[in-house]
Amino acid sequence: MKSLTPILVVIISIFMYYFYIVPLAGKVKLLAKMNSDYKTVIQEAIDLNAKRDQILQDYNTISQEDMDRLTKAVPDKFDSVTFINDLTSMANQRKLSLDGFTTTDNRSDTRQDDPNGLLAPTYRTTSASFSIIGKYSDVLGFLDDIETSLRVIDVVGLDVELSDNTKPDSLVKVSLVVNTYSLK
Repeated sequence: MKSLTPILVVIISIFMYYFYIVPLAGKVKLLAKMNSDYKTVIQEAIDLNAKRDQILQDYNTISQEDMDRLTKAVPDKFDSVTFINDLTSMANQRKLSLDGFTTTDNRSDTRQDDPNGLLAPTYRTTSASFSIIGKYSDVLGFLDDIETSLRVIDVVGLDVELSDNTKPDSLVKVSLVVNTYSLK
């Protein structure tokens, strides 16, 4: 019996090694990998928070004057009343008549780095159409005013009608289609 005890202990030890320690070692390795993955995710979160804080700090250094100019160029929301007032004041400075103003909310443009469309749209495009009537030189000045305006305005359609070709200062009717942009 004394000689059987060491053999029995070795057999039990081998049995315990294969059926208890090996599976437990696999679980420990899995937990160690999960721990490593969690540490990586936590570090990425810390880096992301640091980047967010840096961007917020940079954002807060923008002067109020520059923020006002940015808001004028691409407003948070499209306001058709403000937009038509801006166009009317530009037209009045050039002694032009503006009529037939209509707007169409075209689309929300998605981010190019978001092929699945999961992120929020970056900006909204609004199309406006209207006509102006006045002298040709004043119409050119109006188009120049649109070009140099703080608000981002793209002229996408232009139709010119002459009222009388024989007179040098005859009136011109110009129908315009423009796109303007907003964040929401």
